[in-house]
Amino acid sequence: MQESHDPPRPLHRESLLTPPVWWFLIFSLVANSSLSLLFAVLPLFAEETTGLALAAGLVTGTMMLATVIVELGTPRLMSALGYRRVMEIGVALMGLPALLLIAFPNLATILAVAAARGAGLAITVVAGTALAPQLFPAHRRAEGLGIYGVAASIPAIALLPLGLWLAERYGFDLVFTGAAGLTVAGLA
Repeated sequence: MQESHDPPRPLHRESLLTPPVWWFLIFSLVANSSLSLLFAVLPLFAEETTGLALAAGLVTGTMMLATVIVELGTPRLMSALGYRRVMEIGVALMGLPALLLIAFPNLATILAVAAARGAGLAITVVAGTALAPQLFPAHRRAEGLGIYGVAASIPAIALLPLGLWLAERYGFDLVFTGAAGLTVAGLA
């Protein structure tokens, strides 16, 4: 009989779900929940509030422009403030400004909220993408990044259509309050 020279497999693998990973996954879930809940709702709100079909495109364009611009400065922000603080700022920017839309439902406020959300998206994407690989041991990094991918994807699958349904059925204010509430829960 021939002996195997493979190293013995450990009986117990270390858990990937350490406290820092849990924090990161919850933050990713909250950030993407707030993003997804409002992603299709905000352009619809802009169009219905202003009566301009162009308003929906302005909202999307403003958000994407802010995202690209803020992505450029996010690494410096991470160096100055650290990952956790930067991600907290990003999450706050994606959800809390939605409350302004309840009090000030006009195009200027809508575009300002879209820009803030774009900045928050940029921050969470850049910081999250930089932080994720560092949280997992090299030999299990692919597995860890898969878990991160699931946490980041679930909100888009569930909350994009839910946001529209809630807005059409119960009104925009409920969706704006829900996005802010998710943000507060994630920051608590």
